[in-house]
Amino acid sequence: MSTPKNVHVVKADYLDGYKLRITFNDGKTNDTDFTETIQTLKGYYSKFQKLIYFKKFKIDDANVVWGNDWDLIFPIAKLYRNKLSGAV
Repeated sequence: MSTPKNVHVVKADYLDGYKLRITFNDGKTNDTDFTETIQTLKGYYSKFQKLIYFKKFKIDDANVVWGNDWDLIFPIAKLYRNKLSGAV
């Protein structure tokens, strides 16, 4: 599945654990589980393993981001395809 041009995130809602429901501008919605990726974070980024920090995501510049300076961000194509690992 290819990612349409100009697709972006318009909404993200916390579900539970490390899962978000992400809605895109073309109407597509994915329930995305970040658990596997979050558990591999090391050093400074490991703070997002704590749910209190994971839940502090926001939509900024049409993407889901964490931290004040986009400390944690995922490529839109991966979010759209709901596949966080592997090639874009």
